[in-house]
Amino acid sequence: MKYDITKPMGFKVGMYDLNKNADYNFQLGRLVNMDGADLKLVRRISDKIHDNKSWKTVLLKSAVKLDKAGDIKNAMAFYRMAEFFMEWDDPYALKAWKRARKLFFEYYSDYFSGDDPVIEYFEIPYEGYTMPCLKLKPCHKGAYSYVTEPKGTIVMNGGFDSSYEEFFPPMEYLREMGYTVYLFEGPGQGACIRLHGAPLTMEWEKPVKALLDYFDLSDVCLIGASLGGYYSPRAAAFDERITSFVSWPAFPSINANLDAFTKHSSSALYFISDHFGSVLDSIYRHDLRKGKNNAFISFFKTYFHRLGCSSMSEVMDIFRNMDTAKFGERITQDVLLLGAEKDTSIHWSLADIQKTLMPNARSITVRILTDKEQASDHCNCGNQKLAMDIVLDWLEDVKNGKVKTVPTFAEEYRQYVAEHPYKSITAGRYSFRYILDGVRTKQPIVFFNGLNMQEMWIPYMKAFSKDYCVLMMEYPVEPKTNNELLDVIKALFDRLSIKNPVIIGASDGGVLAQLYLRRFPDNISGLVMMTTATLDSEYLEGTKKELPVLPALQGFIRRVPYSLLKMHLIGNVTTYFNDERPEERSYAKSFLETVASDTYYREKFIGAIGLVGEMAVQEKMRAEEFAPVDGKILLLQPEKDIFSKEDQKRLEKLIPDAEINTMRGGHLSFIACADEYIALISEFLRKI
Repeated sequence: MKYDITKPMGFKVGMYDLNKNADYNFQLGRLVNMDGADLKLVRRISDKIHDNKSWKTVLLKSAVKLDKAGDIKNAMAFYRMAEFFMEWDDPYALKAWKRARKLFFEYYSDYFSGDDPVIEYFEIPYEGYTMPCLKLKPCHKGAYSYVTEPKGTIVMNGGFDSSYEEFFPPMEYLREMGYTVYLFEGPGQGACIRLHGAPLTMEWEKPVKALLDYFDLSDVCLIGASLGGYYSPRAAAFDERITSFVSWPAFPSINANLDAFTKHSSSALYFISDHFGSVLDSIYRHDLRKGKNNAFISFFKTYFHRLGCSSMSEVMDIFRNMDTAKFGERITQDVLLLGAEKDTSIHWSLADIQKTLMPNARSITVRILTDKEQASDHCNCGNQKLAMDIVLDWLEDVKNGKVKTVPTFAEEYRQYVAEHPYKSITAGRYSFRYILDGVRTKQPIVFFNGLNMQEMWIPYMKAFSKDYCVLMMEYPVEPKTNNELLDVIKALFDRLSIKNPVIIGASDGGVLAQLYLRRFPDNISGLVMMTTATLDSEYLEGTKKELPVLPALQGFIRRVPYSLLKMHLIGNVTTYFNDERPEERSYAKSFLETVASDTYYREKFIGAIGLVGEMAVQEKMRAEEFAPVDGKILLLQPEKDIFSKEDQKRLEKLIPDAEINTMRGGHLSFIACADEYIALISEFLRKI
């Protein structure tokens, strides 16, 4: 049965448990979601696969059976993926690929029929052979369309092992949404390598130029999938006719990807290549002559063939030169980096690296999809419709000028401090560094830091400076008790003429805010506490038990190399998250990196843990002590904090009339998801 082109392109959504081996499991999911096989058929054979040999045997047998039964859709899918783990010189590999392609054109034949077909097939001349290309035409009367007016032009290519059949459904969906789509195979892909023996090129601007010239295209969005996440920025850097591009996912370099999964693995690989490459080449050639077939042989055969190399050193030279840093400054386009949280092929964190390598991009948007969205696998295989909807929304934002680069915390902090430099002032006996911003005649808001990390308040300073007078400060490190610190903070308020502020405190800063209320009940007009506890919490009770060893710990921290302290601080970041989006986690991690970049933080940290220890011996708060701000308290507690649910409830019992909200995320969610906190605080401030 052929595909009905009068109906919208359908997508399968889901991430499946089909095989114990993670690689085979993903590829079987790919067989379902990208190649279109029925899930029930795949489940029947999935547990019979335990190595590459059985993969070939099982899928090929199924493909032949389905083909004989006239099941075109499933037969083409099984043929396509049966070839995936075959050696390139296996005679069955080319036969399976050819049969899959023939069935593809049979199944979708109505798209290609008639005098004015919905999709046209082209062969683009390139370096002595031709590159196949499908031109998908929008707003065509012969096929389903969501829109009546064309919207723009998209060029799309895959990556290392791709054939265009797999990307046809998402590209057909983009056509239905109004875009003219050119889906092509370049060197090393599909027909180019299987029929013409053309290996991959890292100079992807060349095949893209040939396509753009052939069709006389301009104002193009280029989408590159998998390894194409490297190809798309490479081509865009050298061709201004590409005005926007999608890296699906971000792939700045082989080195970065290797190291993201295993630290220093790229250095180890180059060391092996530089010192033992010729030995490995000799072993490979010897085993090849002997007819051996193992993972070692398979790896070399695949990479040598795909890259057009004959030695490991040639492969490593290509890997070394494959680096966005070499051309990233040339990129001036709008960019979408579309990744997956649990991609086992290309690490999601590479988006952060790629952002830094494109300083002149007009805009950079990052979106990392997750398990909850059924899209956390490679190329968002589990939910490609969602991925394409994100692309469509982004293209609309690009068209309407609504896109902008979301900076890292470090970039945001540097920019803010450049525009609002710290000032120094002596209050009491000690010196403060502070930033006072906003409207001096308006209600003052003062931020109390957690672990003396005043940097955390930058998003809040920016948000509230429009309508309020806002103050953030770096505490002096000399005070040994919280009351001493509060006295000099009050002296700072007096120096700056700040009266009756709203105090906003996070983490131990939220506890300090409670102590401020106790000490200065007549000089506060509202209290906002986030991700915090109270003085009789289990957390502080545990801290009290550690007080005897606190001086020794402080001494150790003072002596340990700062690099180790910095590593510990940043390395623990994952313990502070719950269900924040990956890009939100990256923002919060950038916050900790910003804090730790200043070696003076060692002294601040030593002082801060001393004050947290001193909190543990303070008299516990009583409900009546919150009376001065009755009806003017906002408590924002994350769903999964470092403070227990019992500790959260203890605080809530002290302030029964407070406005209390449970927030998504973990301890750092007030930074990672600052906009959500700011929205609730803004609403609260308007009411009081």
